[in-house]
Amino acid sequence: MSCVYTLALKTGERVRYTEARLGKRIVSDPTVTSWRNGLLIFDDQPLGEVVADLNRHRRGKVIVAGNGLRALRVSGVFHLNRPQEILTHLEKTLGLDVYGLAGGLVVLHQG
Repeated sequence: MSCVYTLALKTGERVRYTEARLGKRIVSDPTVTSWRNGLLIFDDQPLGEVVADLNRHRRGKVIVAGNGLRALRVSGVFHLNRPQEILTHLEKTLGLDVYGLAGGLVVLHQG
């Protein structure tokens, strides 16, 4: 026996479901799906998470070098097609040194 469930969702809402039931309606966090619109949105997130997200969307790799830097907090809205702006923001707002190396490798360090 199969069941048919119907639920109207508004923009920004989502729902989890199984064969047995529908879950509760959840308002999506826009920072989670912002990449679909060409943006990365960070709201007081640790630098380690920001770098991991950035690494999914750019060529090469960004590495955080230094004890405790991964815990620094980052906020901002950035365009995916301009990843250098994210690195410039991190450099200026967190006082980091940004070293670009061959093959798209970038090292973030606090001097």
